[in-house]
Amino acid sequence: MRLLNTVLILFMATPISTYAACEIAGGAYTSFGGSEIFIQLDLNDSHAYKLRHEAWLPGKHEKREEKRLIGQYSCNGEVLTLTFGNSTGKARVSKLGENPVSLHPNTKVLEFWMVQGHELEFMSNEILYPSRINAP
Repeated sequence: MRLLNTVLILFMATPISTYAACEIAGGAYTSFGGSEIFIQLDLNDSHAYKLRHEAWLPGKHEKREEKRLIGQYSCNGEVLTLTFGNSTGKARVSKLGENPVSLHPNTKVLEFWMVQGHELEFMSNEILYPSRINAP
């Protein structure tokens, strides 16, 4: 009986420790400085996300194609996982460091390093910046 109580306590504590270990701030993240694409990712406190992707030909922004996805995300430490249908995308948090556009070097960005599945393929190798770029 004592072993059963221990197992139940560990099982019940797992979700709390998983969410507590998340080191990624909620809010909006966007692409920065790219041409002919725009990406915005909104992370909310209930582990849902909204993702907007726009792409256009040079000089044809008014005829852009837009894709909007809504899904769930999970977080473990500094690794973010987006899920949409059978697609997943993983990003890690990193400090921007020295950069040519004078952004604060301590700005934390999301670097997408692994994408599986067609629906999120546009996220491959993307870097998203907090919408309000400032020092943490």
